[in-house]
Amino acid sequence: MCTRIRKKGIIKYYFSKDEVDLAVLIQPYLKQDLGGVIFTCNPIGDDENDMLIEASYGGASNVVNGKVDIRETLSKSSYKSNYKIFNNLAEIANYIENLYGYPVDIEWGAQNQKIYIFQVRPITTLSNKVGEYHD
Repeated sequence: MCTRIRKKGIIKYYFSKDEVDLAVLIQPYLKQDLGGVIFTCNPIGDDENDMLIEASYGGASNVVNGKVDIRETLSKSSYKSNYKIFNNLAEIANYIENLYGYPVDIEWGAQNQKIYIFQVRPITTLSNKVGEYHD
């Protein structure tokens, strides 16, 4: 069953998850002031209670391509950063991790201090730890 909704000139299709084997997401380009990746469990650190944020002015694609302007580690218990947007991002990331039930790698972007989430996936470098969350 497919429901068609017309909103602001865009047609969106909604399917039951049991009916779809493959989904294609088409999203508008977002000119980002800042963007990057947040890991809800630091893949290069020893403390599972730390989040790692890697960000770049101009957008998440810069970080994906290896250009990191800011790298910051935040504790999940405090979210204390000099960048207010990182505090907000950490709160969102923690919420997403709780929804999934395991540590995630989140690609994000920000425009005018508003945060957009582009992609969420398990942290692949934590394969042993992620397996523990699935059991």
